[in-house]
Amino acid sequence: NIAYMIFISRIAGSLGIQDYLSVVQVVAAQLLFLIPLCLIRQVHRLELAILGADALIFFGLFVILWFSVGKIATAGTGPGLEPFRPETCGLFIGTAIFTFEGIPMVLPVKQAMAEPEQYWGWFVWMFCGIVAFFMMFSLVGYVAFGDEVRSVVILNLPATDPLVKAVNIAYAFALILGSPLIFLPAGKIVELWIFGTSKQKGQWKWSKNALRAAEFCIFGVVSVLGGSSFDKFVA
Repeated sequence: NIAYMIFISRIAGSLGIQDYLSVVQVVAAQLLFLIPLCLIRQVHRLELAILGADALIFFGLFVILWFSVGKIATAGTGPGLEPFRPETCGLFIGTAIFTFEGIPMVLPVKQAMAEPEQYWGWFVWMFCGIVAFFMMFSLVGYVAFGDEVRSVVILNLPATDPLVKAVNIAYAFALILGSPLIFLPAGKIVELWIFGTSKQKGQWKWSKNALRAAEFCIFGVVSVLGGSSFDKFVA
């Protein structure tokens, strides 16, 4: 969630929003959306938010591939292509591990299915497809931009293009809509540590809500302090 907030802040910078708002104000604006969403505790209630985030992400991926392939076709490959670069190996490992951020949702998603016995068949096909897509997408991006590729590839696209601006906005909202799903398993674990297995409502439930809001405020503080070192943070 912290990486998401830093990512959104960088997108805001590329859109020129930080000419009018500071990083702290951008993060505070994110919290206005994230805190209400983080109070949702059931996976099935996040269905619309997840579908919306997926649609926005697919739109962004299509546009990024379009620009990347177009750059290769018109300008050739990017500069400084190397099969292995030791000085950035740490960043690659951190980013590769970051792709497994959704692993904690395997069991909750299965439990939320109407026919959970079909889960693993779908999982195998989806996992293979995602691995192939990651390999294709990263290869195209690196070949297109070479050693000038940014840690956030959207920042390599022409910032003044209206379609690129739409992609930035779409990705920002996709990250906001997807953040509660990523937070859900960890949030429940922390609640279990502090409050135990009690399911009392009223003041007890509002105490849990306050805890979740405080956690996201802490995420916001860390994202402000660590935003300038996003590459190292991910690695």
